[in-house]
Amino acid sequence: MRMPPIGIFSLVYLCWLFSLISCRSDNQNTITLKEANLLLEQAQLDLAAHNYTDALNGFESALNYFEKTGSDSLKIDELKSLIRQTKAISLVNHFRPLHQNEDKINQPNLLPLTLEDKDFEVLQVVGNPAVSRKWTSRTLKETGEFVGKGRKFTLTSKDGVELLLENENENRVRAIGPAGFTVQDSNVIELTSGSYLVTGKKLAKSGWNIFYPIGEVVLRSDDDFVILIETTTNGGCKIINLVGEVGLFMNKQSQQTLYPGELVFLMTHEFSVKMNIELSTFVATAKIFSAFEFPPKRHRKIRQEALIQALRTKRHYRALVGDAKTLNDFEVKILEEEKIQD
Repeated sequence: MRMPPIGIFSLVYLCWLFSLISCRSDNQNTITLKEANLLLEQAQLDLAAHNYTDALNGFESALNYFEKTGSDSLKIDELKSLIRQTKAISLVNHFRPLHQNEDKINQPNLLPLTLEDKDFEVLQVVGNPAVSRKWTSRTLKETGEFVGKGRKFTLTSKDGVELLLENENENRVRAIGPAGFTVQDSNVIELTSGSYLVTGKKLAKSGWNIFYPIGEVVLRSDDDFVILIETTTNGGCKIINLVGEVGLFMNKQSQQTLYPGELVFLMTHEFSVKMNIELSTFVATAKIFSAFEFPPKRHRKIRQEALIQALRTKRHYRALVGDAKTLNDFEVKILEEEKIQD
């Protein structure tokens, strides 16, 4: 059976269109030799103009092309040398006085951005979170950026950020402003103020060390987990477990295990009594969920736990648990029935 001419023409046209789309897709994801050389030339101009961050980005982009193609080993060695030189020059110029008589004591004891380590990836950004300490201060503007260990984050009421701290077990932290915190390591966080959502698959035996103004707690879990941590006005914090079984350890005498829907307050060396909160209401109203474009990791499991809790709960109390002054004195606000909208 022979194919009619119109059918042959249609088939050829579709194949041509598919190849055209494929070529365009590839061109969008790669650069040409000419573009790589232009990047190199622009980076050299940026280096001469003391624009070290732009120069470094240009050299690294060009190096990425030549390493992928493997077309010019001499060019690869040259670019690696230029990258090392750029970092060294930026470091020297960063600490060089602007004027010969300037007192070096007044120079900031911070490293240039060209030397900042890429320890943690920024997954989501809301507003313009500021980072300081160790390297020159800057603001986060987009996803895909990286920050080094020891950075202090400062968030206003309009800011938020989500970081990937450890890739293998997908350990993440999400913060919503106003907040202040420092990420010392992939499992060490210092909280000054604010609300945080911590998620992950599994934690090492050493656990996750969380420092808050008046104390320290070690978080441990062998399964998927999601917890919310919020500092309180007295320097303590409250922790709500959303997913998994989570162990909290202050010392050998002070330990606590939280299950989904349970809340506990922490002071210096003690835990409060545990309370149960309605997960569905919490997830629907908490700003740490609604302020970001994408839901947190394990959001489906959070919803499953909320559904399981709702099916098991026979009686609900219309109340909100707020701040705490002591372990036995915390805020509970009763909600009036007429103000509740189903």
